[in-house]
Amino acid sequence: MIKYFLIKAKIMRTDISTEHSNEILAEMCKRVGVDEKTFDFNQKNWFWQHEWTQEQEDDFRKWLGKFLKKHKYVGVGKKRGMDWGYYEAGKILFNYGWKIKR
Repeated sequence: MIKYFLIKAKIMRTDISTEHSNEILAEMCKRVGVDEKTFDFNQKNWFWQHEWTQEQEDDFRKWLGKFLKKHKYVGVGKKRGMDWGYYEAGKILFNYGWKIKR
C-alpha cells in the first residue's frame, strides 16, 4: 500500500498511527482520482501535486473530523465554537491538504 507516512499532529498532542494515516491518505487520493499505491508520498511537498475544489475539501474535512472522533484522536464537544473533530481536521488539512483549485 502506501509507503511509510505518519501524520505528526502535534497540534492535537498526539500522532496518528501509520495505519490510520494510510487510511486518511488513501481517502484523500480517492477523492482526486489518484492511485495511492503508486503515488510517492516521500517526495518533498507531495501535497502540492494535486488539486481539489473547495467543496471537495469541505466534504473531506467532515469525513476526517468523524474519522478522528471514531478513532479517539479527539474528544467530543466543541472547540472554538465548532465540532472538535472538524476543527482538528482543518489544522491537518492546512498542513497536508491538496491545493485548492482557483
